Amino acid sequence: KEKVHEELLKIYGTETIKSAPIKYDDLQHMHYLDRVIKETMRIFPPVPLIGREVTEDLKLGGVTLPKGTNIVIGIIKIHRNKKYWPNPLMFDPDRFLPEKTKSQSYCYMPFSDGPRNCIGMKYGMMCMKVILATLVRTFVFKVNKSVEIDEIKLKFSTLLSTEKPLKVEIEKRNFQ
Repeated sequence: KEKVHEELLKIYGTETIKSAPIKYDDLQHMHYLDRVIKETMRIFPPVPLIGREVTEDLKLGGVTLPKGTNIVIGIIKIHRNKKYWPNPLMFDPDRFLPEKTKSQSYCYMPFSDGPRNCIGMKYGMMCMKVILATLVRTFVFKVNKSVEIDEIKLKFSTLLSTEKPLKVEIEKRNFQ
């Protein structure tokens, strides 16, 4: 969270959100915030499962799924798979440095992937950046007790959520 604030300080200095509102061009300079959002969505994908229809006969292992079969893809399982993500439950935004993202096709898909991916992906990323940048510029966030990712109990539904709230202290940021 402090690295995100440091990145925002480089863009806005100590200007408040009122005196220096976030502009579209500013979003292109929020590289670390972009990686933080992507890593968060890797560990906690908003939609943990998606349904698809097999468009042609597909052989998986020793089983053939005939064309027309409905399947469910466990995005959360792919995002937490050691085969694709070393130390998958460790929060590491640098996994999304440009030089490390070349081979992530179909193993990172918080907005789905391929021809039927989310039409609102770019808009969603832009909104998350604006909202998080606004919050981090305005407030300081603190946790009383650090919680390990694997200790967080999840509730699966259409959208992923936690079984119990995670508590965070919020203070107004001092701009002096």
